Formats: sequence, structure tokens, C-alpha cells
Amino acid sequence: MRTSHESSSVLFLVTRMPVKTLCYEHLLPSGESELRRVPDPEWVVVESAILAMDGDSRSLVMLNPTADHDILMGIGDGSDGLRCCFVVTPSGDEVALVDPDEPSRLPTSVLMGQASTRARNELVGVEAVLSAARWYFDHGGPHPKLVWRDY
Repeated sequence: MRTSHESSSVLFLVTRMPVKTLCYEHLLPSGESELRRVPDPEWVVVESAILAMDGDSRSLVMLNPTADHDILMGIGDGSDGLRCCFVVTPSGDEVALVDPDEPSRLPTSVLMGQASTRARNELVGVEAVLSAARWYFDHGGPHPKLVWRDY
């Protein structure tokens, strides 16, 4: 199955590749964090990992349709009920999910396994992130009815 996604300047053709690995950050009792991997996850496991994000001990979720990390969906932070979500495509292009009602692109500090900076309008509600992740899980690529910004 092939789907397409047209952003402001890039057309993505995505061949459906099932998610092979769910990776998520887990804080250990020692205060160290580790990246845990779940092979061939069911959607309920992916959804639970996204909902468990708190911007502190759980601040990163990645969905990988291949064994490497060249193609992925990354979801970060989780504080204040907001998350950032991006997709790296097979061609190496990156797009970020944006809140169309938030005009600010001012830099904002977020935690995505490590400190990172994203534009303010890239912090979106959990429902939008779940919708984007479910589409990626089922179809591959960015959800065509959500708003994405090219990097």
C-alpha cells in the first residue's frame, strides 16, 4: 500500500511498512534512563507508552518500521499534556506536527530523552499526537489530515 503526503514543498510517497519496534525511555531507580525496545508491538502498547509520557521520567517514544533508526516517528516531552511529534521519511526528510491554532514559532525547551529545542507551535495536544501515531502505525508516513511543517 502506498500513501502520499504533500507538505509545503515536499511530496512523500510512503510504502506501508509495519512498525517493527517501539522504543521508549524508562527511568531506572538509580536515576539513569534506558531506552526499552518492544518488538512488533500491538497498538495498545504504543498508545500506553504515549499516554505514560510525563516530560520527566518518560519523555521519548519512537516508532520504527525498520531495524535501524533511519525511518521513524519520534514523540517527545509530555509535560503539561503537550507533546512534540516528528516523522523522518525514507528519503531522510523530516516533518513536524504543528498546532495550526498556535502562531508562535519561538524556541521552546523540551525533553526528548535529552534536552532539545522545538518551535512553540510544535507542542500539540495528546489527541493530535495519538491520531498521528495511529496513522503512522496503520499506514506509515505523516497523517494527511493533520498539519505538518517541513524541516
